[in-house]
Amino acid sequence: NNLADAVTQAVKECIDKNILKTFLNNHGSEVTNMLLTEWKFEDALKVREEEAWEAARKVTRKETREETLSEIEKLLKQGVTNTEDVLKELRKRLGKD
Repeated sequence: NNLADAVTQAVKECIDKNILKTFLNNHGSEVTNMLLTEWKFEDALKVREEEAWEAARKVTRKETREETLSEIEKLLKQGVTNTEDVLKELRKRLGKD
C-alpha cells in the first residue's frame, strides 16, 4: 500500500532527523495507525467529550480534597484532635452523615 509505505517512511525520516524522535520512538506505530485509520468527526467529538468529563472530574476531586482539608484544619484549630471525633464532625460538615 503506497499510503502505508509513505506514512512509515515519514515516521522513519522524522526519527532520523531528530524531529519528535523520542515521541515517535515510543508511539510511532500508534501515529501510523491513526494516520491510516479512518477517523470520523463523531469519534473526535466523543473523545473530546470524554476528555472534558475527565478534566471536570479531576477539578471536582481537587476541590473536594481542598474542602476536606480546610474542614479538618478548622476542626484541629477548634481543639478537636481525636480521630473519631474529627471524622464524625467532618462527615456532618460535608453532608456525608
